[in-house]
Amino acid sequence: MLHLATNMNMASLECISTLRAFLQPMSDAMHSFWDSLYAHRINIFWMCLIFLATFLLTFLVPRITNSFLQIIFKKNFKNCPKSYLIKLRRSSSIAISITGLLLGILALHIPILTKISIRIYLACISIVVTWGLAILCDSISEIIKKKSNDKNEYLNDLLNYMLRRLIKTVIWCTGIIFIAQNVFGLNVNAILAGAGVLSLAVAFAAQNTIANIFGAISLILDKPFHVGELIEAGDKIGVVVDVGFRSTILRSLDGTIWYIPNKSLSEINIHNISKRPNFKQVFDIGLTYSMTAIQIQEAIDILHEILDNRPLFDMEKLPPRIFFSSMENWSLNINVMLWIQTADYFEMKGEMQKINLEILKRFNAAKLDFAFPSQTVYLKK
Repeated sequence: MLHLATNMNMASLECISTLRAFLQPMSDAMHSFWDSLYAHRINIFWMCLIFLATFLLTFLVPRITNSFLQIIFKKNFKNCPKSYLIKLRRSSSIAISITGLLLGILALHIPILTKISIRIYLACISIVVTWGLAILCDSISEIIKKKSNDKNEYLNDLLNYMLRRLIKTVIWCTGIIFIAQNVFGLNVNAILAGAGVLSLAVAFAAQNTIANIFGAISLILDKPFHVGELIEAGDKIGVVVDVGFRSTILRSLDGTIWYIPNKSLSEINIHNISKRPNFKQVFDIGLTYSMTAIQIQEAIDILHEILDNRPLFDMEKLPPRIFFSSMENWSLNINVMLWIQTADYFEMKGEMQKINLEILKRFNAAKLDFAFPSQTVYLKK
């Protein structure tokens, strides 16, 4: 029992010594505080009055500045969502409040408190400023995105997103480095050197992904197509569904989905079908050799009646061209050249269907016989 009691006393003494070591810095700070008060003979009432006035102004000034900031934001950030404007005003108010509190603490003229407050202030104001710059970046990005959506510029929207993420990353990294170096006194150069080596290793391991990202950037800058347009990329034809960082998605006319890496897409020839001002259609109409010259001319006149002055034809610059072009082995050919003024592939197909049906109907009514591959055999008795 005696041995147990001795151990308990020793444990108690160790706990008391540990607690005393923990509370000693706080005790020293309090002694320093009262010593400073006595040494400088500061009027406690006057000191508290200054601190209270500064504290009140800290919360009153942001309310006053909020009205001015709201006017500025509404004038210059009309297309920005309200949530971002609220965050911007909140960050500016917090920055003003923190500055006001620091000024109030500095007015106390307490050296140890001033030193600690400045460190805390640098950390807090760095976080708030970094946060405010990130929000400002988001706000500007949203304004650009709104204008891109109004113009249906999806690739600009994608570039905007990439730059937004990059700039925000740079802002936060800069803020963290500033806090680490100026508040915590860390050796930032060694950290940056290690991060550089690590980034080289990551870049080497992900070189294909990085190549696809640069391919996406080249597509964004060149703008060979937009989302929703019909393109021919190599041996693939389809509508652009989406443009991502790694690949571009095409949907073919039969519904097949193609994922083409941006690196490959930026290195091949791209034919943008949707950007064509018109679709040129060339075809031959073959009539049998039983047709006379008068009937051939009648066929040409019927074609002019069908094709001239159609809504999708430019009769001044590119009118339909119709010629009795050749006499082949089994047909008399009338060559027709059309320029359908539309960028919509399916609208062009619909117009050609109307034209073909009208030609078939009119030629059958005029008893103009269509030729087909055939041979005539003459038997001599």
